[in-house]
Amino acid sequence: IDPMLSGVIDPMLSGVIDPMLSGVIDSMLFGVIDPMLSGVIDTMLSSVIDPMLSGVIDPMLSGVIDNMLFGVIDPMLSGVIDTMLSGVIDPMLSGVIDHMLSGVIDPMLFGGIDPLLSGIIGPLLFVVIDPLLSGVINPMLSGVIDPMLSG
Repeated sequence: IDPMLSGVIDPMLSGVIDPMLSGVIDSMLFGVIDPMLSGVIDTMLSSVIDPMLSGVIDPMLSGVIDNMLFGVIDPMLSGVIDTMLSGVIDPMLSGVIDHMLSGVIDPMLFGGIDPLLSGIIGPLLFVVIDPLLSGVINPMLSGVIDPMLSG
């Protein structure tokens, strides 16, 4: 079978059937099927599908969907969302945020940051930065920068 295939079928395929096929199929495609398809599809598109779309589906869509949106979904949504916002989310948020403010952030501010400010930052200001300002920066201002600026 193998020698027969390579000896008979191969030459037949490449020498007879292949050229015949390419000749027939090409001419059929470009000469018959292609023009036929383009003619049929063009006609179908322009005379059947297009009018159907613009004449039937389009008005149907705009009429049904618009009515549904403004007549059904919109009122439903505004009713549900408004109720949810004012009745559920709003009170929940104000309750949580109030609780967080009064229970967590407030004590943290007055219990942690306030004593820190008065205990560390206050003395630092009056013991270190103030003397430094009056001892170094003031003489520099009045003795160096001021005369330089005025001069």
